[in-house]
Amino acid sequence: MALQTPPPGSKGLGAEEVIDRKTQDPIRSAVGPFDVVFDAASAHSWAETRHLLKPGGTYVNTLPGKVLLHIPLSFFTSTRARLVLVKSKPADLTQLATWVVEGMPVPVDSTVPVREVVQGIERMAAGGVRGRIVVDVAQGW
Repeated sequence: MALQTPPPGSKGLGAEEVIDRKTQDPIRSAVGPFDVVFDAASAHSWAETRHLLKPGGTYVNTLPGKVLLHIPLSFFTSTRARLVLVKSKPADLTQLATWVVEGMPVPVDSTVPVREVVQGIERMAAGGVRGRIVVDVAQGW
């Protein structure tokens, strides 16, 4: 688990190792090899992380970009690059809400109204965020 300023209790969420991206480069600090590198933040690329993968291992990204070029290139190596696109479903969001209400630990840094989502993203990119930034869509624009 590589986080920017990991919240207290990160290991309690199941991580064997926690890397603070503010003080360590996760690409250089992580000790592989791994079956999967899941880059949910799209902070790196398959080319940058493939040295961390076992033969047959897979780099997974959530945003189209470099990974679209890396997917076909990866067929010529012992590792793979993949893209996962997620479409929210009401039942999934309801399940997440249930888990949160039941006490699932989700570190929240702050909440921004949907009309200020750009400022929230900019703040997250600048660093220093200690958890998730929640976007409040209920209050509208």
